[in-house]
Amino acid sequence: MATIVQRAAGSIKNWWLYLVIGILLVLGSIYVFMTPLASFVSLALVFSMLMLFDGIGTIITSITNKDNIKGWGWHLCNWNYRNIYWNFTGI
Repeated sequence: MATIVQRAAGSIKNWWLYLVIGILLVLGSIYVFMTPLASFVSLALVFSMLMLFDGIGTIITSITNKDNIKGWGWHLCNWNYRNIYWNFTGI
């Protein structure tokens, strides 16, 4: 029986980008909790960098897997919608 990681590695290219993005998000949240005063000032920069890396990873994953993912364009549009929503709601 193959593990989830083995199945993902065999079916989707660049799956590790989401792993790296998740690790960056966890490290970013630890930084925020450890330095609350400094993070108040730098929180916009940290989240904008994380959103940039998330966007780049989603674009790369969508384009390189366009033959493997049914509706890969919707995957790419979801990223655009998500970033527009984050920017206008402040979430």
